[in-house]
Amino acid sequence: MSTSELPGTPSPALVEQSLAELEFNKVLELLVPFALTERAAAHLRRLRPLLDAQQIANEHAAIAELLQLRARGDDLPLERTDDPARLLHRSMLAGAYLSASELLSILELLGVSRRVRSFIGEHADQMPTIAALAEPLVEHRLLERHIRDAIDPTGAVRDDASAELRRIRNSIAEVSARLRTKLRRILQRLGDEDLLQDDFYTQRDGRLVVPLKVEYKRSLSGIIHGISQTGATVFFEPSEVFELNNELAELRSAEERELLRILQALTAEVGAHAESILAADRVLTVLDSLRARALFAEHYRCHHPRIVSDGTIELEKVYHPLLVVAKGREHVVPLSVRFDRQQRGYLVSGPNAGGKSIAIKTLGVSAAMALAGIYPLGEMTISPVTLLAAIGDHQSIESNLSTFSSQLVRLRDILALCNHQTLVIVDEICAGTDPSEGSALAAAIIDGVLDRGGSIVATTHQFTLKTYALTRPGLLNASMEFDTARLEPTYRFLAGVPGNSYALELAAALRLPGDVVERARAYVGTDHERIESSIHQLQQLRAEMEQLRASAAQEHAAAEQYRAQYEEKFQQFKAKYTQLLDAARREAAELIARTKEELRQIRHVAAHASVENARQQLRELEERITTQLQPQQSPAAKAEPIHPGDYVVLLQSGQQGKVLDVTSKHIVVEIGSVRVRVSADSVRRTQPPAQEHRTGNMPPPKMDSPTAIDIRGMRVRDGLAAVERALNDAVLGGVFQLTILHGTGTGQLRQAIHSMLEGHPLVASYRVGQAGSTDWGTTYVQLR
Repeated sequence: MSTSELPGTPSPALVEQSLAELEFNKVLELLVPFALTERAAAHLRRLRPLLDAQQIANEHAAIAELLQLRARGDDLPLERTDDPARLLHRSMLAGAYLSASELLSILELLGVSRRVRSFIGEHADQMPTIAALAEPLVEHRLLERHIRDAIDPTGAVRDDASAELRRIRNSIAEVSARLRTKLRRILQRLGDEDLLQDDFYTQRDGRLVVPLKVEYKRSLSGIIHGISQTGATVFFEPSEVFELNNELAELRSAEERELLRILQALTAEVGAHAESILAADRVLTVLDSLRARALFAEHYRCHHPRIVSDGTIELEKVYHPLLVVAKGREHVVPLSVRFDRQQRGYLVSGPNAGGKSIAIKTLGVSAAMALAGIYPLGEMTISPVTLLAAIGDHQSIESNLSTFSSQLVRLRDILALCNHQTLVIVDEICAGTDPSEGSALAAAIIDGVLDRGGSIVATTHQFTLKTYALTRPGLLNASMEFDTARLEPTYRFLAGVPGNSYALELAAALRLPGDVVERARAYVGTDHERIESSIHQLQQLRAEMEQLRASAAQEHAAAEQYRAQYEEKFQQFKAKYTQLLDAARREAAELIARTKEELRQIRHVAAHASVENARQQLRELEERITTQLQPQQSPAAKAEPIHPGDYVVLLQSGQQGKVLDVTSKHIVVEIGSVRVRVSADSVRRTQPPAQEHRTGNMPPPKMDSPTAIDIRGMRVRDGLAAVERALNDAVLGGVFQLTILHGTGTGQLRQAIHSMLEGHPLVASYRVGQAGSTDWGTTYVQLR
C-alpha cells in the first residue's frame, strides 16, 4: 500500500491546496534566481515540507556547511550546464550518435563533475554532509580525453580524430587545390571571350561552377546546375572539371562516413557511462539547489532552524519573506509564537486589517520553509508536521458552494486526516453564518483538532469564542496589538490576551454620524462593553509587561557585561596579589636568613667577649627587625597635619597616594593615575614610597566597588556623604558608571545630589531617568 493510501495520511491534493493558500510557491520563486541551472530551478520549485526529521536536519546541515565554506571565502566550483538527460538516453541506443556540439555539452558536464568531486574531497572534513551527498559524482578522465582529442572547442571534429579522417581531408585539400587552379584558367579564358557574368567561381549542389551569361549556355560543353533569380546567369560546370568535381564529391562522402563512425564510437563510449553520468547530474542539480538556498539565507539573513521531535513549534522574531521583499525588513514586524504538547492552539482575534491573516500565514509559510530545507527569516524550532490550511474564499459556483459551506467542506477533509503531526491554520473560522451557531461550530471543530492530537491556529471576530478559549485546555487567546490612540495596528502578536474588534471606535474615527455610533453602543450593551474594556486593559498590561521584560533583559545584559569586566579585573588582581605574596615571602625568607646569621654571630661574641657587648648587639638587632616589620599606625592615633605634596594612606582600603589639594572639608589624593576626593579623617600621613615604586605601579583595585547605591530615605547630608564614598570606591575599583537610586519624593535629595555632581572631579557626566517612567527616581553617573 502506498503512503497516500495509509489511514490518516493527508492527500497530496489537500497539502498542495494548503501550500498554495499559504503562498509557498511564491516563496520558492524567491530562491530561483540564485540557481545556476534550469534543472536546479525546477528542483527548487518542487521542494515540499518533509516529515522525516533526520532528512530535514541533513538538508539544513548541508546548507550550513555551504554557508561556512562561503564564510571562509570559498565556494563550490559549479557551472551552468545544459540538461544532458535527452542526450544520455539517446546515447544508450544502438547505432545512435551525438553531434560534435552535443558531445561537447557532455564534456562540460563531465568536467564540472570531476572538479566538484575533487573540491569536495579536499574539504570533506569540513563538509561531511556534502561529502556524503557527492559520492555519485563521476570522474571519467579517459572519456573526457577521447572527446577532447576528437572535437575542438568550436565543435568541429579535429583532422587527427582518426588516421583515415586525416588521409581523406588531405586528399580533399589536394583535389580542391587542383580543381580551383583549373577553374581559374577556365575563368580567364571565358572572360577573355566575354562569356562570363562575373569573374569568379562558386558552388552549387556541392560542385564548383562558373557564372555564365544565359545566352551562351549552349555554346560550351558542360552541365547547368541552376539559374539566378534574374534569369541572366546560369551556373555552369564545364566538362573539363567533371572528373575533379566527381573525385571531390567522393572524398566528401568518405569524410562524412568517417565522421559518422567517429561520432558513433564516441557516443557508444558515452552510452556505456550514461547511467553514472545521469546520477552525477542529479547530484550536481541537488548541490546547485542547496547552494541557491545558502545564497538565499545569506541575502535575507536567515537562521538555521532547530529540528526536534517533541511536538514543539517555536518562532522567535520570524519575518514573512514576501513582506520583506515588498516592504523591506525594517518595515516588517516579526512574529514570535510557541506550540508544545501542552499549548497546542491559538485563537487570534482583533480588528480588521490588524495583521491576523499575515500572522498565521507567517507561521505557516515559515514552518513550510523549515520543513522543506529552507532557512526561515528568524530563529525557529520545529517538529515535523503536515500543514493543512483553510485560508481565503473557497466558494464555487460550479459546485454550488458558498464561502461558509466551502470552508466547512475543507474543514471536514482536514478533520478526517488530522493527527498528532498536523498543524491546522484557519482564517476566519466559521464566519459568514449566524454568529451563535458559527461560534458553536468553530469551538467544536477546534475541539476536534485538539482531541485528535493536532495543533491549530485560527482567527476570529466572534465574541463568544474568546470566552471559550479561556476555559479550553491547550487553547490560548491571542491578539494583534492595536494602538488605540492612533487607531492603527502595530502588527505585534500578543499571546494570552484576546483582541478587540474596535469596530465602534473605527466607525467614530471615520466620522460615521455620532447618533448612529451611540445607538450602536446601546445595542451592544454594557456587559459587552465592559468585557471589551477589560480586554483593552489586559492588552495595556501586557504591553507594559513586555516593556518591563525588555528593560530587564537590557539590565541583565549590562550586568553580564559588568560581571565579565569584574571577573577580568579579579583575575588581574589575583595575579598581582600572587606576585606580591611571592615577593613578600622572598623578603621574609631573606630577613630570617640574615637574622639567623646575626644571631649566630652574637652567640659567637657572647662566647668570646663580654655579656654586655652581646646584649648591645641584640638590642641593635631588635631595633632593625622592629623597623622592618613596623605595622601601620593605628587609625586611632593622633592625626598629623596634612599638606599638598604629602603622602597619605586611605584607612578604608589601605591604598597610598599623594595629596594634591587640601580644603576645609576635603582632601584631593592622587592614587596612581586616579584622583579621588576624601574627608580628612579617612586618611593618615605616611612616608613617601621608595623611589623605584613611585611611578608605574597602581595599587590593587578595590574589588568590592559599588555599581549602584540606594540612598532613598536618607537625609541630604547623609546621602551626599554616601554618594561621595561610592564615587571614590567606584573610581578606585575601575567602575565606569554609578547608578544612584534617590527616589522622587520632594526632589530635595535629587537636587542636592545633582549640585554635588556638577563640577565634581570624578564625574564626566550624569543624566536622570525619564519623567513618568520607572527610572524617574534614578540618576546615572558616567565616571572619568
